[in-house]
Amino acid sequence: MHTETLPQSLASISAVVAQTGLKSPTTLATLKEFAELLDAVDRTLSNYSPQLYQQNLESILHDLSPGRNGGLAAAWALCTSGKYRRARAAILSARNGEAPSRVLFSEVRAAVGELKRWATASEGKSLPMRVDDSAKHVAALERLSRDADSLAEILPKTRTDQLSIDELTSLASALEADRRTPFQLPKLNQIERSLEAAGVGKLVADIRLRKPETRLWVDIFQYAWLASALESISQIDPEIRGFVGSTHGRYVDDFTHLDEERIALAVDRVRRAHGERTIAAMNANPADEQLIRAQAGKVKKHLPLRTVFSQAADVLTAVCPCWMASPLSVSQLLDNGKQYFDFVIFDEASQVLPEDAIPSVLRGHKLVVAGDSKQLPPTTFFAAADDDESLLMKKQAEAKVLRVSSIR
Repeated sequence: MHTETLPQSLASISAVVAQTGLKSPTTLATLKEFAELLDAVDRTLSNYSPQLYQQNLESILHDLSPGRNGGLAAAWALCTSGKYRRARAAILSARNGEAPSRVLFSEVRAAVGELKRWATASEGKSLPMRVDDSAKHVAALERLSRDADSLAEILPKTRTDQLSIDELTSLASALEADRRTPFQLPKLNQIERSLEAAGVGKLVADIRLRKPETRLWVDIFQYAWLASALESISQIDPEIRGFVGSTHGRYVDDFTHLDEERIALAVDRVRRAHGERTIAAMNANPADEQLIRAQAGKVKKHLPLRTVFSQAADVLTAVCPCWMASPLSVSQLLDNGKQYFDFVIFDEASQVLPEDAIPSVLRGHKLVVAGDSKQLPPTTFFAAADDDESLLMKKQAEAKVLRVSSIR
């Protein structure tokens, strides 16, 4: 295009414009129309004299219409219509030889179109005429059009069909000056062959067809790979294809909803069991109930918890079934060594000395121990440093928790 097609086409355009007065085409689309018009006029004038375009072709075409299909209709029009005979004679006077009626009609119809297109292209300044070396000029313009179509396939985003002749010239010059891309093509072809050998040729073809954005290529490849892996696994395990994600999701949602309802019901059952057990304990021990109610109604001067526990243990543990205390506090608050609770739970048990745990163990029916054997054992450093019992209780309470539960 840069060294041959464009220069030849531009020279042909200049020669034709100078001879005919036609407007110079500015885009590839008008260039194609320009070449088609020259070729059509040249073919018409190969059978007719230039005087053809000086006649009233539209009127002649109308008068020739009875014989447009030839045959008996044309013969009948020739015998019965004076307008038909005069129109036929006018056309034959400009034509080089006889022709059937249907051929004459077709040629005149084409000439009418050529006359209108020529008038538009020349702005009414000239009539269709035969151009010197017309075939040569038309061939040059058609070569440029074919080259532009080929270029459009290579550069689809450039929209070469919408470029002006000047823009196309600049593009051809820039491509001709590119000395890098042609040397990259062999490597690109090698990569393409490698992709084909790796089994992703269809993916490359799909990307070329749909032309997605470059940033999406990796995601498209990953999707294709996962889809092919799923298909391969499905051939081995038919259960995979039988899995329906939407149905499974509904089952999960239903399970979650029912599980939440079950948890809520469990809470209500626990509350009910606690209430029934508390009422039963109060009914069985009315004196203990009165003591607890009296202590709950006081603002100050409460009895010590140790005293209340010793006098109303059954009602107190029914009202408050869960207790939390340090092992030493258990000995101080809960006397008599009776088994007040169903479960005694030690958390972080590695931090509790066995001798400190014994009073708590004795006050429950069952024992639950939770701890980490890899933790450091409890230390007696603070006890050796300070014999004050209150300080020792404070230090040990920071590391020991006793959870006592009487939930039945």
